[in-house]
Amino acid sequence: MPRRYVEMFEHECIKAIEVCDITGHCKDRSDEDPTMCARWNCTAGYWKCQNGLQCIHEDNVCTQSPHCLDQSDMESTICRRWNCSAGFWECQDGLTCIQPNKVCDGNVECEDGSDEDPTLCTQWNCTDGFRKCHDGLMCIEERHVCDRYAHCSDGSDEYQANCTEVNCATSEWRCQDGLQCLEEHLVCDFYDDCIDKSDEDDVLCSQWNCTAGDWKCQDGLGCVDEGWLCDGYDDCNDYSDEDPDVCAESDCSPGLWQCRDGLQCVAENSVCDGYFENCIDSSDEDSVMCALRPCPAGEWKCADGGECIYEENVCNSYDDCPNSLDEDPAMCLDWNCTAGYRILHPVDMNGPGSLNSVSNADIGLSLRKR
Repeated sequence: MPRRYVEMFEHECIKAIEVCDITGHCKDRSDEDPTMCARWNCTAGYWKCQNGLQCIHEDNVCTQSPHCLDQSDMESTICRRWNCSAGFWECQDGLTCIQPNKVCDGNVECEDGSDEDPTLCTQWNCTDGFRKCHDGLMCIEERHVCDRYAHCSDGSDEYQANCTEVNCATSEWRCQDGLQCLEEHLVCDFYDDCIDKSDEDDVLCSQWNCTAGDWKCQDGLGCVDEGWLCDGYDDCNDYSDEDPDVCAESDCSPGLWQCRDGLQCVAENSVCDGYFENCIDSSDEDSVMCALRPCPAGEWKCADGGECIYEENVCNSYDDCPNSLDEDPAMCLDWNCTAGYRILHPVDMNGPGSLNSVSNADIGLSLRKR
């Protein structure tokens, strides 16, 4: 490939798996250039469509719908030779790979109908989280058993004899009708999870002890995540989670930053991000504080000393810093891309370091514009 081909493109970093995936990630769409894609070796775990211009994940080959623009991933001659990826089930005609939880679920997924064959289904072991109907021909999700809607073709998931009372795990709570089990953190969370709505009963909630990591509203009728305490949004019906007196005495949860007025907690990664003020008092974007504040691990401070941006957003062709400082050409030429990315500087593409000799695994593509 001639050197001038490389120099016609813009300098930027993208992931290797984003090259030749039919979605332009580079501003100039150089990552989808047909001449380059025809010579591109798909990364490990990816398969090249027959037109030679597109890479798709191996899990998407010979599935129920085409992923290649030329639909070559659905061609019978290819699929008959294709071994389904681990965790997939192959239809008897060898033309389609489906997920095991789609086998014997009452819906035909295979063109030959083999996934719903009665002989197969009577011997089929339902996957985790599924339960077999009484007639042995169908698997349904366990959460649909005794939910007052028949999902089994024989209606056995709603047989009254089976729905008198369910046995709940020690970490679960049983609805008052005895037909449902809930994770305890779902009780008194302001959402009706039980069909009979017993998990939000006022009498129950006034006596309920919130689970670890939750905080009880001052009216005693609900629990909210501690991370939602003093975050600027009302979650309790009585608004007590945003009460100034409560917030003044509360410490922010890990991963949160306390605003200067002490009345609000905001996500740490939103502090000095240059987008908008998250604190009501605007202290999270204070210019003096931001200039002195070091960026968290994995972030990079813009050259003006203010905002912090994620390192993978540096030299990625999108302006994240004011005045486009993170896309400065002189700086980008010396930038070390983050893990999973790599810059390919302009080289003779037919020599060492060419598309023919460089491994694509875990690298990205950077092509420089003249």
